[in-house]
Amino acid sequence: MKSKKILGLLLVVTLLSATVFGTASVFAAGAQTNVKPESYMPPVKTIFVDDDFENRTVDGGVAPVAKGEPGYRANQIREADKAGAGFTAKKENDNIYAYNDTQYKTIRVCDKVIPTSADRLVISFKFNVSTRAAGDDFMLRFGSSNSARALRFLWTSKNRVEIYKFITDPTTSSGYNTPWLYNIDGTASKTWIDFTLVLIKSGSGDSAVAKIDKMFVNGTEAKISADVRELMADCNWWKNVSDPAEKLNAINIGNAKGNGYMFDDILIYEPYDVYMTDIDAVKKTVKIVNDGSNAVEGNVFIALYDNDKNLLAAKEASTALSVPAGGSQTVPLNDETFGHADAKTAKIFFWNKSSLAPLCAAETVSLP
Repeated sequence: MKSKKILGLLLVVTLLSATVFGTASVFAAGAQTNVKPESYMPPVKTIFVDDDFENRTVDGGVAPVAKGEPGYRANQIREADKAGAGFTAKKENDNIYAYNDTQYKTIRVCDKVIPTSADRLVISFKFNVSTRAAGDDFMLRFGSSNSARALRFLWTSKNRVEIYKFITDPTTSSGYNTPWLYNIDGTASKTWIDFTLVLIKSGSGDSAVAKIDKMFVNGTEAKISADVRELMADCNWWKNVSDPAEKLNAINIGNAKGNGYMFDDILIYEPYDVYMTDIDAVKKTVKIVNDGSNAVEGNVFIALYDNDKNLLAAKEASTALSVPAGGSQTVPLNDETFGHADAKTAKIFFWNKSSLAPLCAAETVSLP
């Protein structure tokens, strides 16, 4: 039994050391993107759209260079798919963004990538509010030919944007009989609004629907009642039908009333279900979040490194943990965990102790 414990510890040390030197494949803290995810967003698992528009020719259109040519970036909005019709690239200080110069034009931000079987989807983008007037709006739409409207962003004054969820009006089918979700007030004092939508696939088979799991505006989570979370029936990303008019092959931002809209940092991806957040090296705590449908059980391990990324110590930092489905758990890390005088960084892992399989992306924190 003692030899098994020693071998197990040696394996842990080997794996933790390999995470720095790259000699073993261990979870990284989400996929690398050009658009930097905010701290409140779950880590990136599979990227569908990742476009910060920084490699565009200003006033020369939002299309990137052709695939295979120098400067091309994967997961961008592509000219070959008629993406970005009605948009050009503009520059403000050192930032390049997409600008729509014609009313009712749409930027097709996710094309020929979905449907996917992912159970969750994150849609994040920035929009500029500085030039808008009362009555202007734009929409988030799912689909191409017969695109279903998911959300409407309506300016009720220069200082206020209201976000509505579309529903189908059985008498007019206009979709403008919409429940209110959130107000963005004081927009005159702001320029860019950060918007993030986390969607979940609820149910199975033909009865599955897309629901709003979380919605963030400038980092603040909106409090949305349960009865308005479900989107319209065609607002999904897994439906794969033969009728091209009904097939979901695009997610669109725009179709705006009024021109001069500005969009930037568009990121659409499948997230990890389990991830760490709120890492506090001073208080020695970390929160493990489980957005999945099943509980997860494991142990927290920590590796300590010096300035040259040499492994100094590898420690088991928690007893067995069980994080319920749809829940979270803040884990206290004992005082001895970070107890090494030369340690400058710590990498935190949540692993299945028996197999040492990672249960979520590892995270690195600088030590005080």
